[in-house]
Amino acid sequence: MQFSIPSAFNFYLTPYKMKKIYSLIILCSVLFHTSLIGQFTCGQDTLQYGRAKADLADGVLAGLGLSGPFTAAGQRFEVPTGASVEVSGFTLFAKGFNGDASVRCAIYDADPTSGLPTGAVLSMVELIITTTDSISYINFDSPVTMTQDFVISTENLSPTPLIMSTNNGMVAAGQGEQLALLLFQGNWVVAETAGPPGAFNLDFIMEPFVNYDITAGANSDVVSNTVYADSIYNFTSDHSPLVGSRFFNIIAFNDFFGSSITSPTDWNFGDGSSVDNGDTLAHTFPTGTATYTVTTTATIEGFTTTCEDITETTLNVFVPTSYTCGQDTLQYGRAKADLVGGVLAGIGLSGPFTAAGQRFEVPTGATVEVSGFTLFAQGINGNASVRGAIYETDLTTGLPNGAALAMVNFTIATTDSISYINFDFPVTMTQDFVISAEILSAAPLGMYTNDGMVAAGQGEQLALLLFQGNWVIAETVGPPGAFNFDFIMEPFVNYDITAGVSSDVITNTVYADSLYNFTSDHSPLLGSRFFNKIAFDQFFSSTTTSPTNWDFGDASPVENGEMLTHIFPAGAATYTVTTTATMEGYTTSCEDIIEISYDVEVINSTVNNLLESSISIYPNPTNGYSQLSFELENAKKVNISVFNLLGMQVATYSLGEINNASLEMDLSNQPSGIYLIEIEINGQSMLEKLMVN
Repeated sequence: MQFSIPSAFNFYLTPYKMKKIYSLIILCSVLFHTSLIGQFTCGQDTLQYGRAKADLADGVLAGLGLSGPFTAAGQRFEVPTGASVEVSGFTLFAKGFNGDASVRCAIYDADPTSGLPTGAVLSMVELIITTTDSISYINFDSPVTMTQDFVISTENLSPTPLIMSTNNGMVAAGQGEQLALLLFQGNWVVAETAGPPGAFNLDFIMEPFVNYDITAGANSDVVSNTVYADSIYNFTSDHSPLVGSRFFNIIAFNDFFGSSITSPTDWNFGDGSSVDNGDTLAHTFPTGTATYTVTTTATIEGFTTTCEDITETTLNVFVPTSYTCGQDTLQYGRAKADLVGGVLAGIGLSGPFTAAGQRFEVPTGATVEVSGFTLFAQGINGNASVRGAIYETDLTTGLPNGAALAMVNFTIATTDSISYINFDFPVTMTQDFVISAEILSAAPLGMYTNDGMVAAGQGEQLALLLFQGNWVIAETVGPPGAFNFDFIMEPFVNYDITAGVSSDVITNTVYADSLYNFTSDHSPLLGSRFFNKIAFDQFFSSTTTSPTNWDFGDASPVENGEMLTHIFPAGAATYTVTTTATMEGYTTSCEDIIEISYDVEVINSTVNNLLESSISIYPNPTNGYSQLSFELENAKKVNISVFNLLGMQVATYSLGEINNASLEMDLSNQPSGIYLIEIEINGQSMLEKLMVN
């Protein structure tokens, strides 16, 4: 292939400058583990990709004559998967040679494999290129929306040669991408294949006018916008693919061709750390701040236009740490059977009953990962072919809902009693789920259950049957009240617990004569009878044990409960409150502990100033009867009230105006526990504790 390149057509082009900065702030307060998107239009740009590559070799633009067998020139441009651009026309660098040239300008889809034009023309326009032209602005009748690579072409319709401007043809300029195309004897070919191998590599200088949207977004593994100060979180940009395309973004262009490693994405984590640049980052937040605002900035530095889109996400910082308990086997059905001796009976699945299911709870706000289950069953009169599956539960009926989330086929032999079923991948559940075993063969399947007594099933109706193709609650297919059971299918579960605490302590300062309320703020799994045997026992029996223990660090006894009130004594600078959350699983036990330090300011109350002698309550602890004694400097109006730890008043004594008291208090009719004695003198109050055994 030979060129005729008259010196008159060797020229340099200076790009015109259009610098417009667009910015948009999108304030988001949503779950950060989902993608944050805000569509943002950058405005029209001229896609000067070929010229940008020529600039790497000093910006030389040469002329190539289109005549003889070459009747058209084309240039391919990328549209990344998932992106969309609107092409309204293009800038053509060309002139007629030895006369005006009649040309047809067009746009085509690019064949994904060959890169050549494919299918019918999407839009075209005919015009005259004169010998005095160098730049022509081509506008299609209407913009063309492209969602895949496209080709811009210029076809010479006249015998007059057309001089097309290109980069200088060096391999360094074309970068070996072979985007330039030629119409050769009626067939499109890659331009580089029409000449000596390796002799040249060029781009035709045809620059589309494009409109496009970018989307600044971010994904992370932050859950519910809550981050923990001692954990590493991963952040990933989630922008329009155009942001990372070297065709549209000079930042990506420079990164691709090796002159920089800058990403189009900047991250400001709002915690005083330096701004980070990258598409994927890991970050650890420091302690000591209530909230952080993470700002993600996506920049397209276009060839004529620069624009930015910014997303801000506020993350709440919560000091407690997420603690993974590890895999446990959720033996809830067996645990209930144990209440009546742990009998496991068999029920045959045959006839209209073709599957058994068991429902399990996931409390609101919690997440568990189910990797499989243990199945207690055996084939009867032969091996049984079985399909195990997991479904979401319909929140109204309790029956399986929607398609199976995971399933696995296996065989249960007549000699089996316990089978360990593993799904191909763990299934993350954020709501109640059903584990099922469906028989696929003619041989009946003996399913193990608790003993069918109402006491064993606890009336919860969690056992399900596939009855003539429809799921029903198992108890509804038999005589009312005749039986109530659970199928012994035990999921393998992984879960996290989080030890946390909230209180009405302000700025970590407590006063020695004041009453403070403390409330556990743990994962809901800790209070679920399905996951925690402590909660199980509390739900099904008279025990009042809580999964939460409190050590207030002031030498008072360790207390158990979800909500407690506490008075700190005087005389110490700080107290460290230790909250321990215990998950006593069915096969695994774990604890998560959080410690919070409180500064104690010793402030004597007005009541103390009125007393001539200290208050005495004896005996304390008591079996129900105690005597309260004190003396006042002068007669004052005195009222005594007794409260339990739930804040309920259980006794009151109005003593009138007195200057001393020796009051008999009767709490023998109250449950064992801690009671608070409020002593009100002339409208001023103080509190004392009384333990009733």
